[in-house]
Amino acid sequence: MIKLTYGGFSHGEGFYGVLEDIPFGLELDINEIDRLLEERQFGVGRSERQKTERDKIKFLSGVIDGKTVGSPLAFSINNKVKDRVKFSVPRPGHADLSGATKNGMLQNENVDFSLVSEVASGRATAIIVAAGAICLQILKLLNIQITHKALKIAGIDYDDKDAIEKFIAGLKLLGDTAGGAAQVIVSGLKTGVGSYSQLKNRLDGKLAGAIMSVPSVKAVEIGSGKEYELLLGSECADEIYLDANGKIKRTTNNCGGIEGGVSTGEDIIIRLSIKPLPSVMRGVKSVDFNTGKRAGLEKLRTDVCAVESVACVAKAVVAIEVLGQVLYQYNSDTIEKLIRSYNE
Repeated sequence: MIKLTYGGFSHGEGFYGVLEDIPFGLELDINEIDRLLEERQFGVGRSERQKTERDKIKFLSGVIDGKTVGSPLAFSINNKVKDRVKFSVPRPGHADLSGATKNGMLQNENVDFSLVSEVASGRATAIIVAAGAICLQILKLLNIQITHKALKIAGIDYDDKDAIEKFIAGLKLLGDTAGGAAQVIVSGLKTGVGSYSQLKNRLDGKLAGAIMSVPSVKAVEIGSGKEYELLLGSECADEIYLDANGKIKRTTNNCGGIEGGVSTGEDIIIRLSIKPLPSVMRGVKSVDFNTGKRAGLEKLRTDVCAVESVACVAKAVVAIEVLGQVLYQYNSDTIEKLIRSYNE
């Protein structure tokens, strides 16, 4: 199984990660990891900070001469922007108030919600993307591909780039934000990955849980998802047949590549809904916990829209979960043995 532990601060030295159970002998493509990190940073509506940061992975252990050696991978991503800003007005929709309440901070004389936001910041997803990029390289060796794309931004079709850019530019002037929808597709995963006997090991449950853990994601659908509400059983059944070569096929893929918690061999299709970012300057009120008075939100660096970035992070967590399940079922200490075991 894959285990990722990470930490760091949004405006501290940076973030670190420890990724366990990566097999021996993986030849890492550092440039590919950095490319995905760069993709996470940019997109329509992203903040000015992204022009300053240049995320690059640095391996601290677990890699010798460009190859994994079977021990935990320790790696880091440094920050260039390190000017932490203290603030006493919590932002609705962020972890500020709930985190401060959890930690007993509201009893303090001077409340500083940055003690929560530094840890809960979406910038922490950089380390998640780095870990996912490592997992993607192993999955590629197994002929498993994971792709992602934005579908809509504020209800506007993602292919209509001009309309989206104009809309986001207007929101920036207004001090408002936008959400949207995105998709992750897993292709090439063989039939039988996952479990039908234990709820905790169902593949759809693991994938949905992983994506729901991504900041700003508020809904997940697999396959036909919400459309099932309107369909009869006879309309959504993925009929089974044998092709001319005796290979098992389906007439449709309404189940989104997972039946009973187990992969069917068809594409796993995941759709996610992404809420607008909650750092809104336009008409949103809160309370200043150092004065007890009603207050507007303090101006902090924030994105207007991060749908493309969230889609990239979603791909990374899916890669981690899929590889974790593959390693659990086809347990191998080395990359060569894993490839052989998976393909038997």
